[in-house]
Amino acid sequence: MNKDTSRAGRRTSRMPGDEKLEEMIAIALVFALMTAWIFIMGSRIAGPDEEMRYDIAEWFYQHSSGLPCGYDPGLLNSTWGFSYAYYPYLAYMIGGLFMKLVSVFTTSPLALLRAARMASCLFITIGAYFTIRTGKELFGRRKGMLYACLIIFMPAYHYLGTYVNVDSLALMAVSVIVYAWARTLQDGWTWKNCMILAAGMGICMLSYYNAYGWVLFSFFFFVLSILFCHEGTRKERITFLLKRGIAVAAVTLAICGWFFIHNAVIYHGDILGRNISSYYSEIYAAKGFKPSDHFTPQGAGWSLWHFITYQDPGWAHNWLIDSLLSFFGVFGIFNVYMPETVSKIYFFITWIGMLGMLFTLRSFAWRRRKVTVSREVTQTADLRQTRIVRTVERENKYRPEGIFNLCMIGAVVISFLIFFDYAYTVDIQSQGRYFEPAVYGVMYFAVYGYMTLMTKLKAGDRVKDWFCRLLSLAWVMMAVFNFFLVIVPYYA
Repeated sequence: MNKDTSRAGRRTSRMPGDEKLEEMIAIALVFALMTAWIFIMGSRIAGPDEEMRYDIAEWFYQHSSGLPCGYDPGLLNSTWGFSYAYYPYLAYMIGGLFMKLVSVFTTSPLALLRAARMASCLFITIGAYFTIRTGKELFGRRKGMLYACLIIFMPAYHYLGTYVNVDSLALMAVSVIVYAWARTLQDGWTWKNCMILAAGMGICMLSYYNAYGWVLFSFFFFVLSILFCHEGTRKERITFLLKRGIAVAAVTLAICGWFFIHNAVIYHGDILGRNISSYYSEIYAAKGFKPSDHFTPQGAGWSLWHFITYQDPGWAHNWLIDSLLSFFGVFGIFNVYMPETVSKIYFFITWIGMLGMLFTLRSFAWRRRKVTVSREVTQTADLRQTRIVRTVERENKYRPEGIFNLCMIGAVVISFLIFFDYAYTVDIQSQGRYFEPAVYGVMYFAVYGYMTLMTKLKAGDRVKDWFCRLLSLAWVMMAVFNFFLVIVPYYA
């Protein structure tokens, strides 16, 4: 792949001491806030369906071998008639391992619950590390830290690291995927970058299906960036694609294949477990909780406009606005809210940055442009005229950055569409956590947009650096204030 010289030199073999300290403080603060959050909650249910999710982690704690079965009577929920053992459970396996480690010292139910929750805390902390590294790859130090802070100090990001869930594992996996994408802009698809991508995709497949869009667009980015941007003849590019592609696919399947094979065998080909889950839920769920009893906008014949503008009596806004605001942070069993003004501040800061992308739409162009400016002088008997001529030619060369941006926006859009489809056809919920994996693309475009706006305003590098410092600091302080002014009072 042709290297982008504007990005060259951002990754160095040795990081300055103050920069390394800055990263360590950021990661430690993320970990500390989530750990404190976990400990002040006690034994109360801290997130949607946490009790059912904890059952799976507890199964792994109690069993030293084997894999759980979704219709195990001990796991089926008597109300909903299904269990989370039908779906990918790597996160719960690791939670069960943490429980085993803690049980060496104590078997207190509260200690075991906290141990299972700490697995989610670990996933988010690892995600924070890769997010910081990605920011430095994409933007350099100051802009990169702004990108990282906008993600890892968003209250919803911390929230998903405080209770038993698979969303946190999905966020960690996507952070690895995006890191692999970012590295290729400078290095191309080296073996190291291929293996990082494979690891991210394999773990992603074992997390939550709402993050699968990143796997899909990883395929597009991988194929297109090699076919159009890798150096060499067409035959050499295809050969390179096949060799690296087979290796990536093999490692990805080695990581996640066991789960889908297991599901295919015991659930008669239902590798995702969704159909069998609905089948048993229809049989065992309590009256009023069976899938056939669920109200869905699609079943009610609602138009899409009716759906997105619908406001449930328990919601502060219509479905669309409530979902967008909860993307930044709603806590507990989605009953603990930040002050509405604060939610709107998060919303507007992000969307103002994203609107800045309107001034740089050519960044999505994947073919290189050559602009030639010349002067044409015409002379008549009594008048001399000069005309500036600007000629734009598209070269037969391609920009990996353009492909990167297109795949980024594609992954963001499909994350939202998966959530939209689920809410419209299965369960009408305004929970922004369902498209939380899109945060990596959303904040990428927010930072990119802000930098574009500042360039349009003729701001110099020093002004941009100070803007990044101040916004990063403000975003971190908002997260800290949210913890002490919203979370602590609620659970105290």
